[in-house]
Amino acid sequence: MTKIITDFLSLLTVLALVFSALLLLDLILGILTKRSSGIIPKRMASAIRAQTVPYITLIATIAMAGSLYFSDIAGYAPCKLCWLQRIAMYPLVVLGLVGISRRDNGAIIYITPLAIIGGLIAAYHYYHQILPNLSIPCSTVGYSVSCSERFFMTYGFVTIPMMALAAFGFILSLIIYSKRKA
Repeated sequence: MTKIITDFLSLLTVLALVFSALLLLDLILGILTKRSSGIIPKRMASAIRAQTVPYITLIATIAMAGSLYFSDIAGYAPCKLCWLQRIAMYPLVVLGLVGISRRDNGAIIYITPLAIIGGLIAAYHYYHQILPNLSIPCSTVGYSVSCSERFFMTYGFVTIPMMALAAFGFILSLIIYSKRKA
């Protein structure tokens, strides 16, 4: 079962990276040409802008459920950097639900700093996993699983920190995209 969940979450990670790139490319081309680039259809762009908080909440909920699955069911012990990423991700679910219940996109103001901080931690953690000899492992500064330990690597690059990085990146891409006028 863990293999199926890992493969599914890895596929979602790749899709998040692709959609993030498409959103940002559409945004950049739209700014450069001062009109719609056509990469993202207008109807879809309107839906993204109108439903940014629900999309963010869905992404954060999937990320939270995945992290809980990996630690509590699959038995992968989270390292210190994993815990810091969780501290940034889990509140996004609550903030998103509050924003949805109040029909308020203003929740983005509170979501953005957490997504930036979590994304930076995830990027550092991923870097640490890919090049583990360039920094101090978590286990040398106290009790923790080594931050460079990879429980799996799907498609040659997807690890747990990459999953978190893709989720935070997708959330930030949605926020940036939603701020541009149609």
